[in-house]
Amino acid sequence: MDEEIFEIYKRNLPFITREKEVVLQILGNKHNIILEKRNKSNKLTGISVINGNTLLLLCVDAGYRNQGIGTGLLEKSEQIVKDNGYKKIVAGNGYDYIMPGVPTSRRYFDAENEELYQELDENASVFFKNGDIYIHGTVIVLI
Repeated sequence: MDEEIFEIYKRNLPFITREKEVVLQILGNKHNIILEKRNKSNKLTGISVINGNTLLLLCVDAGYRNQGIGTGLLEKSEQIVKDNGYKKIVAGNGYDYIMPGVPTSRRYFDAENEELYQELDENASVFFKNGDIYIHGTVIVLI
């Protein structure tokens, strides 16, 4: 299962440069809660990986976006985090992380010597802004 999750991660986030072994170690943590969405052929098309209050990965294959899959995974992830007693979800930080924060082409802060991946767009940041949550740094505050 971890290899299958790694493959959807690499397909959709090719600009992340974590070593495969590190990512597989993070994905294999026994405390992870994994939510998945599959198509009719049983291909993994969407995934959410949660550990405590850390959203380690939320990813939907490009051809399946804008169909409510990501929203559904995020809502279920939020509910799990709330049910486990947390008031905040941390993205890109926490016990460990696969990527730093939410991938976006929009600059929220000035940075030196930063080159953003050319094919990166604002879809992820727009996705999170349109929901019932807001992002403060890398912390998603549940409302």
